[in-house]
Amino acid sequence: MQRSVEFNEQKMTYRNRKRKNPTLVRWMLKVPFIKNESQANLGLVVIMVAALLASYLILNDAFNLTGSNNPTYVEDLTPEERAGLPPELLEVLPSRSGQ
Repeated sequence: MQRSVEFNEQKMTYRNRKRKNPTLVRWMLKVPFIKNESQANLGLVVIMVAALLASYLILNDAFNLTGSNNPTYVEDLTPEERAGLPPELLEVLPSRSGQ
């Protein structure tokens, strides 16, 4: 007994199925000046680079990642600021004259 295999050629297969764009690309295509998928991808790359740069700048400012720790000298304080500080703190602050 021979068995035969029949293929349904009208059925959509994996290869001829239309590729669906990722969600973010579809969202970017709704922006009026973005015309095609490559422009949407480029826009996403620009957004990613801007987000990374903003994150670096915010974290650098918050945690002082670059190590630029400039001391506050007593001479840099205004008389109002000096009056608001306790004397113990004024003794600890460095002076430009070295005393």
